[in-house]
Amino acid sequence: MRIRSAVRKSVKWGGAALVVGLATAWIGSAWWYVVSPTFGAHQFGLGLGRLSWLTEPSAASVFGSWYWRECSNFPFFWWFQYTTGPKRCGLYIPLWPALLITLIATGFAWRADLIAHRLAMISSCMKCGYSRTGLAAGAVCPECGAAPLAAVKAAKADLAAGSLPVRP
Repeated sequence: MRIRSAVRKSVKWGGAALVVGLATAWIGSAWWYVVSPTFGAHQFGLGLGRLSWLTEPSAASVFGSWYWRECSNFPFFWWFQYTTGPKRCGLYIPLWPALLITLIATGFAWRADLIAHRLAMISSCMKCGYSRTGLAAGAVCPECGAAPLAAVKAAKADLAAGSLPVRP
């Protein structure tokens, strides 16, 4: 049970960190375009809301190192694009689909962790956290003497209805 909890928490927090990183890259790419050094005939970039892969890099990359340039005057790209030319082709992948998929998966991981936490609390004493597994439904907690949550709720419902609870 502990391994599942650790995996669930790792997925939950790792996904949250990935969502923050993707959102930062997506929003930041509206102002800056980052281009990698040339790897053979390939060059990679991040800017204008998308990742880019070019097979014949431009002349601006002859320096062989990373470079940045401002691109705040250009529009965001929202969809996939593939371009070809006589000596160049490029594939452009927008960041928002990856961000959306990661956000949804992380949301499901957070929800699963919340449900697991609530289910664990149902079988625990609400006052001291002692596991009530194996105890009768109406039995008090052997650790602290607190009444079970179901019995407390039933007593409150009886009082709200106007009838007094009968003591065993």
